[in-house]
Amino acid sequence: MLSGRPGALEVADTFRRLRRRYTRPIATEPNEPDLQALIQLEVACQVALGALPKLPEGTEQALRKPVEELCEVTRAELQRIDPSYKSETRT
Repeated sequence: MLSGRPGALEVADTFRRLRRRYTRPIATEPNEPDLQALIQLEVACQVALGALPKLPEGTEQALRKPVEELCEVTRAELQRIDPSYKSETRT
């Protein structure tokens, strides 16, 4: 860790370790704030996926799987609470 900021591998390891805690359904019923937050997260996922190829190869490799997993969980949760939601998948 340089300059007090975690490196890509540390971030990816933390995400992998914590992911299991947060794979259960997030929302119990659809409501506008939940949907808006999940849609924002879905957009962020697509931006992150688009940015990965621009990163150094080691960083891209370290982050690709966790980002794809986050996108999959987000997409599944969105479709669970709002079956009419359709996303554009870049994976």
